[in-house]
Amino acid sequence: MSLVFVLGSLFYVGAQEKTILDVSQAQVVNLVVDFSNASIHNMDENAFSTYEPSYAKGKNEVIAKLVEEFNDEEKVGFILSNFPKADYTVKVNVVSVSRKGDMLSNAEILDIDGNVIATISDIKGDGGTFGSNMNLMGDGCKSTGEALAKRMAKMIKVEKKKAKQ
Repeated sequence: MSLVFVLGSLFYVGAQEKTILDVSQAQVVNLVVDFSNASIHNMDENAFSTYEPSYAKGKNEVIAKLVEEFNDEEKVGFILSNFPKADYTVKVNVVSVSRKGDMLSNAEILDIDGNVIATISDIKGDGGTFGSNMNLMGDGCKSTGEALAKRMAKMIKVEKKKAKQ
């Protein structure tokens, strides 16, 4: 936030920076899940999609599990899904997916102009034990959605506490 003194008066210049509390007041938030830089079964996304032909069809289904689990956590306060015109976006950058479907991701919370409001590092999602590659990846996405919601809820709680002080 920029403040300028002119002849003893205080004027506000520019837009106020957004915080995680602003995001928590939104009704809907856009979600982007990016696998483009991920190591999936020790392969890049293109190689994995060749190795696992069902990946192209199943990718949206496993992301839907992340969304469903995130939205089941009621402490966050907004609905996360495909809302490209929303004021805020949560971008989940998948770092790795193991053969069991365990996922490691980082997330950025962005305003409508793409400015980073907050980041969450090392979000761990647990995969499964039995099933196809896509089923195991779905387990990892589901667990990642829950972990992301809990981490965001904690961030919001901490910021609300700071705001009251």
